[in-house]
Amino acid sequence: MYGMYKFKRLPFGLNIASEVFQKYLTEIFGDISGVFIYIDDILIFGQSKTDVCATLNTVFERASKFNIKFNLNKFKYMLHEVKYLGHIFSKGTVRPDVEVIKGICDYDMPTNKIELQRFLGVVNYLRAFIPDLAEITAPLRELLKKNIIFTWLDLHTETVNKLKMIITKQPVLQNFDHNKPVVIQTDASKNGIGCVLLQENKPVYYASKALSQIEINYGQIEKEFLAILFACKKFHNFIYGRKTTVYTDHLPLISLMRKEIIKIPSTRLQRIRLKLTIYDIDVKFLPGCKMHVADALSRACSKSERCETDSSLADVVHSVNISNDLKSKFQEQTRNDSILAHLANYFQNGWPNCKSKVHDSAKFWYNFKQDISVQDSIVYKDNKLVVPLALKPEILAKLHESHLGMTKTKGRAKNLFYWRNMNSDIEEYITNCKTCQKFSKNNVKEPMLLKSQPDLPFQIVACDILNYGNKDYLVLIDTFSKWIELVRLSSKTADSIIKVLKSIFSTHGIPSKLYADNMPFNSRQFRQFSQDWSFELTFSSPYYHQSNGLAERGVGICRAMLNKCDDIQGDIFNIMLEYRNTPVLGTPYSPAQLLFSRLCRTKLPITNESLAPKVVSQFRDELLKNSLTKKAYYDRTARTQTHNFVPGQKVLYKENDKSKTWCRGEIVNLGDNPRSFKIKDQNGRIKLRNTWFLKPLHSSNNLRTQQQIIPITFSDKPKFWSNTSKLIEIGEGEQLIAESRDEVNEQSTIRPIRQVRPPMYLRNYVCK
Repeated sequence: MYGMYKFKRLPFGLNIASEVFQKYLTEIFGDISGVFIYIDDILIFGQSKTDVCATLNTVFERASKFNIKFNLNKFKYMLHEVKYLGHIFSKGTVRPDVEVIKGICDYDMPTNKIELQRFLGVVNYLRAFIPDLAEITAPLRELLKKNIIFTWLDLHTETVNKLKMIITKQPVLQNFDHNKPVVIQTDASKNGIGCVLLQENKPVYYASKALSQIEINYGQIEKEFLAILFACKKFHNFIYGRKTTVYTDHLPLISLMRKEIIKIPSTRLQRIRLKLTIYDIDVKFLPGCKMHVADALSRACSKSERCETDSSLADVVHSVNISNDLKSKFQEQTRNDSILAHLANYFQNGWPNCKSKVHDSAKFWYNFKQDISVQDSIVYKDNKLVVPLALKPEILAKLHESHLGMTKTKGRAKNLFYWRNMNSDIEEYITNCKTCQKFSKNNVKEPMLLKSQPDLPFQIVACDILNYGNKDYLVLIDTFSKWIELVRLSSKTADSIIKVLKSIFSTHGIPSKLYADNMPFNSRQFRQFSQDWSFELTFSSPYYHQSNGLAERGVGICRAMLNKCDDIQGDIFNIMLEYRNTPVLGTPYSPAQLLFSRLCRTKLPITNESLAPKVVSQFRDELLKNSLTKKAYYDRTARTQTHNFVPGQKVLYKENDKSKTWCRGEIVNLGDNPRSFKIKDQNGRIKLRNTWFLKPLHSSNNLRTQQQIIPITFSDKPKFWSNTSKLIEIGEGEQLIAESRDEVNEQSTIRPIRQVRPPMYLRNYVCK
């Protein structure tokens, strides 16, 4: 008497009765081609009478197998036109049922929101036949809003009557034909999106959708892309697995469809593109003036078609990892930036169809308008933040916080930000950075300067002091013969050096010119010695040993010989004798032959004929050729520098060749030697430095800031963001920040000049 019980037959009155009935009938008959089931109604159709009969036999066999019985009174057979689910299906067409139309026409005027919702629900059932349904029902839908008091006006009565009149015209749609090509037209307006499925320019299906509050804030390119996605989903059963042509009146979408997904500007567009990958669609451009139906549908979108916004599209467009403080600054300065206001306005409402109609301040951005997007009052180009004019100094400072070089800083900036002339601003900022200038690299080496070539032996000599083993030596080398004199000094005083030089000069003669370092050769006593003995004294630039390179080379040779002499416990004088008898590199002559026209006798056996004097002629040409060859090899890695230093110019200089940092100074005058200048340090002392140790000091950068503005009167009143992230209009006479370099009177700065270097084989020629 007690226990658990269940129904053995499905009773009437249960909420799930229709769903259960639909489930079982679908399981039994659903796999039969040409059969459509809706709860307890079964529609059997086919291309011919034979097809229908064959399908009907299959249905009867299946019904007999599962003990299903049909009501003979409701059975209709071999009809050319059938009423089904409020529609009339006939050969090749579909139209609304007259009874449904009559029910709408006889519907009384709604007196409250519930009755209005019921009426719109009935009308919406025929939405596929009414292209402009949403536009017509817009006044009625306003009454359904929560904060609106239901007040029926004459406008609403006219709207209902207009709907009844349109429905009575019985619009006709074509049946879908699998053998014909499929074309979809889509369009998006401010508040809705619409589409139409066409075959041979005849409508098969209309669809429209009112945008949600979140989707209304999408940019125009996002709305147009969303319209394509909506159309593909709406017509999924028609287009899935077949080639479909989609027409849009938004030209940037064409290039967007050709891009790789990862290169699409915003995350939202990427996700829409990703959802479209399952469809074989070819997106083409069609001007809006030729797309009447889709354009009308987008502006007359159906509110009942409004569905929940896709969270994968709505939640994230650009995910920015940024502090709240900096984000607030970006939002505030972006709202206050007149140029970005134009970009936001065009992004929200669509760009003009030609560049000439774009505001002057936004024309620069027109060529990549498809890459511009806006979210949370921040403008993006691709996935990069567009920096407002007023924030450039702060962003540049943050980018250069680690004081890396130009290439790395620009590479870092390109991954994160974008603004006009960004590379130039970064170069200017880093060039003027005091810290980077202080610790900057050495100058690049300049092409070799050839000194005057001697005509005779011992005509030009160079000398330097060598310190070895706590002993000082004077090294003197003849530039013609490369003869080296190595004499130990008792001290490095001028008197000691003069005494040694007098001994050498008394043997070889007085030279015409002597190259030497500074101290002690530039002492008053040594200068007097040069005057008394009638030779020209030329000094090298301080700490720049290359200016007396031959003497430095002689010091290196002597140091090597002293090292080897100590290692073998040899005699330095014998080693010097052998060096003087050894041919100079690149020639068959030794220093002794070039200086004395003969070889010196050594410990090695030699014939008398070899010791006989032989005059060496035309060696100067070989010497010049050898010098030019060395210069050519040296200049391969050198770069010509333009030294435009003028008296009074602020420069950076190095104290010596060991210094790691640069100091500040001021140009006083040219030095006596080529590529040398006299400078004054911060203590007022005068110093001589080669251009290798000099750099121009760049002043503080004059970046364009928000204070640099020019008045521009807006004729088209672009829109700004307000603090509530809504668009507000700018009044006339508002000032626009000058973005272009040509719009602001900037102080001229020294710009880098590309060096033009001739080929190696032209180095010795004067080219015009």
